[in-house]
Amino acid sequence: MRCIRQGAVEIAEGKNADDEPYNWFGGIGKQHHFKLEDGKQYSQEHSVICYRG
Repeated sequence: MRCIRQGAVEIAEGKNADDEPYNWFGGIGKQHHFKLEDGKQYSQEHSVICYRG
């Protein structure tokens, strides 16, 4: 949850210039890749937050 929160803070602070388009049923949004904590084990290697751009 800390990783997701930090990703949301980055979006809120405008640190999303490199975010890529994301197609979904509601149209085209953005996807923000966020960093996972080093030394932890996760079920996926990469994580993103999808939001309306």
